[in-house]
Amino acid sequence: MLYEGRTGVVLQSPPRLAVFRSKEVAHGGPGSPSEPPSAPGRPGGARIPDGWVAGGEALGLYGANTAEKFLAVDGHVYETMERLGADRIASVTDLSQSLGSWEHSVWTGIDPGGLNKFAGHLGEVYAAENLTAAGVSVQWPDASNQPGWDLLVAGHEVNVKTVTDVAGLKQHFALHPDIPVLVPGDMSNVPVDAFHLYPGDTADEALKRYLETHGDHAVIVDHELSHQGIFEQASDAADVAVGGAGVIETQMPWFTLATAGWREVELLRKQKTEALSAVKNLGIDVALRGGGAAGVGKAGAVLGGVFGGPIGALILGVAGAVIGGVLGSKWATEAKMLPLKTAVRKLDEANATLSGRAAALQAEAERSYASARAAEEAILKETAYREKKALADEMARLKTILEGAGTVPPAQARAVTAEALEEIRQVRDAIRKSLDQYNWLRRLLWPTARIVGLEIADRHCAEANQSLEGLGTMTAANDGECRRSQLHGVLAQFGLARARVLADVQAVEDQRRLQEAHVRTYFAGMYRRLASGRAQASQRLGRKIERLARELRETLAPLVHVCSQRAEAVSVEAGKLGMS
Repeated sequence: MLYEGRTGVVLQSPPRLAVFRSKEVAHGGPGSPSEPPSAPGRPGGARIPDGWVAGGEALGLYGANTAEKFLAVDGHVYETMERLGADRIASVTDLSQSLGSWEHSVWTGIDPGGLNKFAGHLGEVYAAENLTAAGVSVQWPDASNQPGWDLLVAGHEVNVKTVTDVAGLKQHFALHPDIPVLVPGDMSNVPVDAFHLYPGDTADEALKRYLETHGDHAVIVDHELSHQGIFEQASDAADVAVGGAGVIETQMPWFTLATAGWREVELLRKQKTEALSAVKNLGIDVALRGGGAAGVGKAGAVLGGVFGGPIGALILGVAGAVIGGVLGSKWATEAKMLPLKTAVRKLDEANATLSGRAAALQAEAERSYASARAAEEAILKETAYREKKALADEMARLKTILEGAGTVPPAQARAVTAEALEEIRQVRDAIRKSLDQYNWLRRLLWPTARIVGLEIADRHCAEANQSLEGLGTMTAANDGECRRSQLHGVLAQFGLARARVLADVQAVEDQRRLQEAHVRTYFAGMYRRLASGRAQASQRLGRKIERLARELRETLAPLVHVCSQRAEAVSVEAGKLGMS
C-alpha cells in the first residue's frame, strides 16, 4: 500500500502473485505422499497403517508355511535318517546334526543330489508302510545302499523309484530287468500291465502272484505314494534340519494382490488412472511387499540358523518376513510415490522460479513507482514553491498598497491644507468683521455673550491655522508626505474640509476592499491549482500502477502457465494413488 500524503489517496502496490502449492503434499497432511490410501479401512473412519497390514499378511503366510515345514519332520523322516546309517533320531536337533553333515548351503539348503537321495529313501519308508498296511510282508536289506533293490516284498526283491515318468525306469531295467520297481501313483505313462495297489486294499496274495508270474520290467504302482508329496516333505524337512534360508519359501502376497488390485480397479472405474499405471502400481505392491517379506525372512532364517539352530531359523525367519513385509510396504509406497514426488518437486521448482521472478519484478516495479512518485512529489513541491512565492509577492504588494494608503500625496496634502486655510481665513474674516462692530473698551470691560463667542471662535481659528501651518511645515520636512491620520485628525478636530475628508476616507476604504477581494481571488485560484496538480499526479501514478501490474502479469504469464501445468500433473499423479 502506498499513501500519498499530500492528497490522502491510498494507492495499491503491484501485488505479489500467489502460486500453487499443494498443502497436503507439501506438509504431509491426509492424502500426502507419506500416507497413500492403500490400506483397508476400519469402522469409524480409522485406517490400519499399510505396514501393519503387510506385516500381518507376512505373519500369516510365512507363519503357516514354516509351521507346515516343521510338521513335515515326522517319524517317517526320523526312520529315513536312521536307515541311512545315522544314530537314533528322536528330535529336530538330532535330525539337524545328522543332515548338517551333508553337502549344503545356508542359502540353497541341501544340494540336489543329497535331496534326491533323501527323498528316495523317504519314499522307501512310505512304500514299506503302505505295503505292510496292505498285508504284504516287507523286509529291509542290511545296508541302505544295497545294489539293485531296496525292499524284499513278499520274498521278492523290489526297487522303489519315486520318479515322475516311466522313462525314469530305463536305467534300472537296463541293469536289473528282472527286479520289479515300485513307483508312485502320480507317475506318468504307467505300463498297462502294471500292478496297482490302492489305499485300503489287501494285496498280499495278488501281489505275490503278480511278482511270481510277471516277467521282466514288472511295475507296482502305489497309489498312496506321491512323488510330489515325497519330495515336498523331504525338502521341507531338510530345510528345517539345516536351518538356512530354505526355511522361508517365497509366498505370493494374495491379500496384497486382492486389495491393491481392487484399489486399482476402482481408480480405473473412476477414471483417475490408466491401465499402465494401474498395472505398474499393482506390480510394485506385490513385488516389493512379497519380495521384502521373502528376502528379509530368508536373511533372518540364515541368521537364526547360525545362532539358534533350526528353531532359531524358524523364529527369526518368520520375524524377518514380518519385518520385510513392513519394509516392503514402505518401499512400495516410496516407489509408487516417486512419480508424485517428482511432480511435486517440479512444481516446487516452478513455484520457486515464479516466486523469485515475481519478487524481482515487483521490486523493480516498486522502484519504478517510487521513482515516479518522487518525480511527482518534486513537481508538486516546485509548484507549491512557485505559488508560495507568488502569494508572498501579492501580499507584499497589498502591504505596500495599504501602507501607501496611510499617507497623503504632497499635492493632495497641499490642496487640502490650502482649502482648509482658506476656509479658516474666510471664517476668521467674518469673525473679525463682526468684532469690529464693537470698540475695544466694551469688548474688554462689558463683553456680551456674542462678543465672548466671537473672540473664542477667533482664537479657535487661530489655533486651527497654526496647526495646519505646523502640519505643512512637517510635511515639507518629510519630502511633502503627510500622514493621512494626522491630516484627517487636524481637519476633524476643527471641522475643516469635511466633505473632502469623507470622500478621501471612502476612497481609501474602497481601495482596501478591492485589494482584499483580489487577494481572496488569488488564494482561491492558488488552492485550485495545487489541488488540480495533486489530482493529476495521483491519476498519473494510478495509470503507472495499472501499467506496471499489466506488465507484471504479461511477463509472469508463461511461468504461471508452467505452474498450472505442473499443478495439474501433481493432481493427476495424486489421483492415480487415490488421493483426493
